[in-house]
Amino acid sequence: MADLDLVRPTGVILLGATAGASVCGSSFRVGESHGRPLDRPASTFRANRRREWALSTIHPSAVLRSRSRAEDYAGLVDDPCAAASLLLGTWHLHPDRR
Repeated sequence: MADLDLVRPTGVILLGATAGASVCGSSFRVGESHGRPLDRPASTFRANRRREWALSTIHPSAVLRSRSRAEDYAGLVDDPCAAASLLLGTWHLHPDRR
């Protein structure tokens, strides 16, 4: 987390469960949260910092092992597009992910 405190990004894309657990805690699950913005936990904020978000996605290597490769690949491509929308302030939840 020290690297995030040093860089202070507006948002981060979490590639897989290990990255998600390090930012959001051990109860983090990629399948439950991928493609949706997550508030970064309060413990990762410093006073007077702007609102920050994290967006999780499946790890690219998991797509290669997936039985639903086409679907998972589409999510892997869509999730960074969602991050770009968050940065631009134009994000909306895709109907399939409600």
